[in-house]
Amino acid sequence: MGVWIIVGLLVIAFVAGVIEADRKSEQYKKDAEKNPSMSSKNWDQHQRRLKNFGESNCKDTHFYVGSKGGVYYISSRGTKVYC
Repeated sequence: MGVWIIVGLLVIAFVAGVIEADRKSEQYKKDAEKNPSMSSKNWDQHQRRLKNFGESNCKDTHFYVGSKGGVYYISSRGTKVYC
């Protein structure tokens, strides 16, 4: 009987952890929509941020929109790499 109580409590704790992680993930997505410096893996969100802010951090690479409309990032050598 005691084993089933422990198993039940573990299941409840696991489900609560999954729900909390999902809530934090949704909040991160909302915050990242307003802050182009936050890294995003969502391509559509990346495109919206480029359009709205002229810059976006996608998959830990910061992209910029150039004066003529091209999208580029700065390489480790300090040169612009157009996409």
